Amino acid sequence: MLVINNGYGKSGTTWIQRGLRYYFSFRGLDAGFQNPKLANTSIAPDKILSFIDQTDLQRNDYYSKSHWAANVPLSDDRLAQALLTFPSVVVINSIRNIGDSTVSWYHHQKRDGEARDFADWFWDVGVGFTHRYMSHHMSWASTAAPPFLFSYEALKRDPYTAFAAFLAHVGRADDRPAEAFNHHMDFRVNKSEANSRHMRKGIVGDRVNYLTPDMAAHIVQRFEDRRFYEKCGAYFERFGVNRADLALSEAPS
Repeated sequence: MLVINNGYGKSGTTWIQRGLRYYFSFRGLDAGFQNPKLANTSIAPDKILSFIDQTDLQRNDYYSKSHWAANVPLSDDRLAQALLTFPSVVVINSIRNIGDSTVSWYHHQKRDGEARDFADWFWDVGVGFTHRYMSHHMSWASTAAPPFLFSYEALKRDPYTAFAAFLAHVGRADDRPAEAFNHHMDFRVNKSEANSRHMRKGIVGDRVNYLTPDMAAHIVQRFEDRRFYEKCGAYFERFGVNRADLALSEAPS
């Protein structure tokens, strides 16, 4: 099986990767397939079909992390249409409240030298991030078989239950106790991760400390203009994503 961890940026993909490696023993990728632009284990999009054709996905499990939209062009097709034809390929999507995702992206860029305050950054860079967030989810929601969807907020509430649903989705089983998995998913158990400048532990609802009413209104208007919920709602509901988790009015309790 090839598992493609493909949520939009700052939606918990690194955390999901941690959970996947608890349940799966992934084989390493040949360097010739690796995406040279990413430090993570990631197959280059122009090499994904060659990798699938040349690899025995029935015998071993492989992993790739990416943030591809469904309509990334390949040589002979669009990404989603190509990947959906392979029963041994599983694409994972993940979603997080757009306000919290935007705040997380801001802090990510601050680590790389961003010096502006959030307000100046948001109107210059953040609005583009929110536009791409919507495009990513709308592109996958429109496919014939939208991928499994993790909710960052649900992972925060109960990691074990969220992953149990994924294991059932792919026909795998694991009988290790919930406490062991939840302990594994807690970044605080690893001091090097807890103190790492690269691993910011996300806060559900932190958006209320950053988004002004004008910023929130701008995002909501974009949701409405692009008919985001209308186009994605059935997809989200299929995987138990609560619309309230995605709202900007107030932080979830």
